[in-house]
Amino acid sequence: MGTQERKLRERERRRQAILDAAESLFFEMGLEKSTMDMLAEKTELSKGTLYLYFASKDQVYYAIHVRAKKLLCQYLAEAAGKKGTGLQQVLAMGQAFLNFAQTYPNYFRAIAFYDLPGGSVAEEPWATEAHLYGLQGIDYCVRALKTGQKDGSIRMDIEANSMALVLVAQLKGLVMLMQAPPPLDGAEEFNPVALEAAMFDLVRAGLSR
Repeated sequence: MGTQERKLRERERRRQAILDAAESLFFEMGLEKSTMDMLAEKTELSKGTLYLYFASKDQVYYAIHVRAKKLLCQYLAEAAGKKGTGLQQVLAMGQAFLNFAQTYPNYFRAIAFYDLPGGSVAEEPWATEAHLYGLQGIDYCVRALKTGQKDGSIRMDIEANSMALVLVAQLKGLVMLMQAPPPLDGAEEFNPVALEAAMFDLVRAGLSR
């Protein structure tokens, strides 16, 4: 291994270590209360050193957002690779999305923070990387929908690209509802199991031929 390659590997190792520490800090304290001073103390690095890797706290959190999207894509890829009809693949990916959000709720919130209108915008190159992971996730769903149209499990009049975006939006909304704080005293609580069942019933009914 050459000197330059070794330096690059060491830089990436330190960058990942900073992100590990940032996840621990941000997820425990919350993004608003966390500071670069806190992160410097947690990593035992100077603020100047941190800024060699990340220009701002927002950029650190965006890098965590990229980590989250990469992991979500792995969940979706595994579900998309399962045998079955196109409809079964779509449903499997929906379940994989929910499993991801339930297993990694902080990662889901990191994704939602930047994907929603009004979310902060970070500088390159992480914005491009996150966008590509997002497109990859949508593409898995598009391919499953088109497979279902070929095998007869999904209606032919559905436009796959638009439907994939709608399905993702539905899933995000469902997770936000399921992760919402408990309602005020006297209000009826949401039943997560019933909400999940209702959504999948709606998807089956809406897509099936």
